[in-house]
Amino acid sequence: MRYKTGEIADVWRRIAHRCQLQPLTVWEDIILQLQRLPRDRDSRRLTLLAFRATVYWIWTERNTRLHQQLFKTPETVFSTIDKQIRNRLQSFRHANPRASSAMTQLWFLHS
Repeated sequence: MRYKTGEIADVWRRIAHRCQLQPLTVWEDIILQLQRLPRDRDSRRLTLLAFRATVYWIWTERNTRLHQQLFKTPETVFSTIDKQIRNRLQSFRHANPRASSAMTQLWFLHS
């Protein structure tokens, strides 16, 4: 079984919504969208963090399905991404409590 395009799009759509992005599905369009992010540092940092986590976990899921025939639902992949982002934001608390708080609020704003 392969990852259906709709499943991938569903994970990205949910992450994009959290980051207040239009959920584009063409790679080049997504890259352009990311290059044009607003200058708000916290929002930009959160969006790039979420994008990197999404690419990583979708690629990991693809490899796991291909090589081990183990399959996770889109909901499980989203949950993993969400947990990683929350943990990463919490890791900023000591070094930069203001940024940690601001990005955490942004992440939960559209949950």
